[in-house]
Formats: sequence, C-alpha cells, structure tokens
Amino acid sequence: LSLWLAEHQMNLAHENELGNSLPTLPLKSGGNIKAANSLREDWEAFCPRGNRAEDEVYIVGNPPFGGKQYRNAEQNIDMDTVFNGWKKYGVLDYVACW
Repeated sequence: LSLWLAEHQMNLAHENELGNSLPTLPLKSGGNIKAANSLREDWEAFCPRGNRAEDEVYIVGNPPFGGKQYRNAEQNIDMDTVFNGWKKYGVLDYVACW
C-alpha cells in the first residue's frame, strides 16, 4: 500500500506540474529486481545489453555503512577482491567497494 501511495503522490505532482498524470492501475512490472551481493554478481549476465553498446544498465542498492570494525569475514573477502593490489585499504569502510 505504501508503494502505491508514493506512486500516487508522484502522479499527482506530475499532473499539477504538467497537466496530466500516468495511470497507477493496473500495476505493471518495474524492471528486474535481484537481491544479491552486487560485488559478486555477473551483471552483464543478469542485464544483458546484447549488441547495443549504447544501452545503459543502472544498478541501485544500499550498501552497508558502519565502519571497518563492523565488517564480517565475507565483507573482508570482498574488500580483498575489490582492492587487490592496493595498500592500506583496510582502514576503509566496506561501502568504499562501490
């Protein structure tokens, strides 16, 4: 319900500004959603661009913030992979991987 309400409010703002609004019903697909560790995913396999190099893929997420002292073992492995060849990255927050 809250997602519908947010979309409805955006449509009202759109209508006030431009004089028309987009229908909120029936519901339609909003794209591909994947809940996964984005550092370990093959995004080209999940969102293939085919032969069109100009296509854009947007990956949106909310990586954890919290400080280096709260990283778990899996996050430390991600850090080692992302910063391979770097020195002194251990002081960075996990979110620095993005």
